[in-house]
Amino acid sequence: MIAGLRIRNFSLLQDFSLGLTREELLTDPVKQVLPLGPLVALIGPNSSGKTTLFKSLAFLRDIILYGVAQAAVLDQRGGFARLRSDFAHSPQDSLSLALLLLGPENTEELTEPASADLLSDKEGEDSIPHLASTYFYYELEIKADRHQRPYLAGEKASRLNQTESRWQEEVILLQEGHALQLGTGKGKFQSFQRYETKSPGLAFWGLDRAYPDLHFILQQLRGVFVYQASMEVTQHKREEGGHKHLKERRDNLQNVLDYMAAKDQPAFDRWLQDSLAKIPGYQGSHKALALDQMSTGELKLFELLVLLRDHFPLLCLEEPDVNLYYPMQEALMKEMRDYSLRNPTSQIFYTTHNPGLLQALRPEEVWLLERPDRAASQARSVASDPVVTAMYEQGLDMGMLWYGGYLDQTS
Repeated sequence: MIAGLRIRNFSLLQDFSLGLTREELLTDPVKQVLPLGPLVALIGPNSSGKTTLFKSLAFLRDIILYGVAQAAVLDQRGGFARLRSDFAHSPQDSLSLALLLLGPENTEELTEPASADLLSDKEGEDSIPHLASTYFYYELEIKADRHQRPYLAGEKASRLNQTESRWQEEVILLQEGHALQLGTGKGKFQSFQRYETKSPGLAFWGLDRAYPDLHFILQQLRGVFVYQASMEVTQHKREEGGHKHLKERRDNLQNVLDYMAAKDQPAFDRWLQDSLAKIPGYQGSHKALALDQMSTGELKLFELLVLLRDHFPLLCLEEPDVNLYYPMQEALMKEMRDYSLRNPTSQIFYTTHNPGLLQALRPEEVWLLERPDRAASQARSVASDPVVTAMYEQGLDMGMLWYGGYLDQTS
């Protein structure tokens, strides 16, 4: 689970931070910056950097999976020159992606196994994130040669443990140029020579269970799933065989349903009955499901229900409420909260322009992205505004506060 992140020189994100960063943790342990929790809502005007943030996380994942050169051209990214920020001070400035991850032993403490119906009476207040005892830090630094070909200029992974009132950092992987070192504890390193800088050391050493910390970081980064907003209905085609997971382009929904039915038909039938019952106003057959006979909103919500039956370390949902009538939006919000309670090691980031999707959230779960004077993107927690927190404590929900203009200056 991501406690915080810092991104430099990626498109609109020149020096962008969200949540608790490594620098804040080490320099000021008592600083009132909370780690990100299981649910994170990102709001703000168009072109404020919300989609760009998701793209940066997908880029980091693809670097781990495919290497930096291939990741720069995947998904129509257009190469490193297009990814690098126009706000950078110099063409030699590096692009860096850094994440602070919650240690696996701390994830159980973040969520309380309470009711998923949090749309009333502000249930679940005890699930507010707090400082944990262990974090992992991972950072990649990327530069380009004179031909604008990207390469890894640096890589670092470390473990941060709290000892009494201070934090102690132990480096567990360090790559500088062609040399890579693995931490063996107590400040000792095992050195390796690497003759290429296309793939991170984490992509190889994280596969070795002899390095459990690196394995944990690798699993977190490989498990990023980005659900992109679309006003068009996804074309669901039946491919050969069953698929265990939904693809990001989501055109294999029928294959996923086939896989679920083949694995355990009675369990699938129960899940299908329960899922269709969650779609407000659904009038279709509960026994002979036909995707092409669903309305746009019904198909969209059903698609999201299939996605939320799975498990992802990080699920990024870009405007998941598009095409959904307001009862469906409420059903989706309940399902996202329930997902975070069922999966204490999972996390959802989602963007929205809809106040209705903030009604069940606390101030700590809402972040505003903005670009003052059309400069680089910045983020701030709305919980940093004492007026917002005071009005929330008096019973006004976050959706009402946003609609009333208290969360940003454009409302």
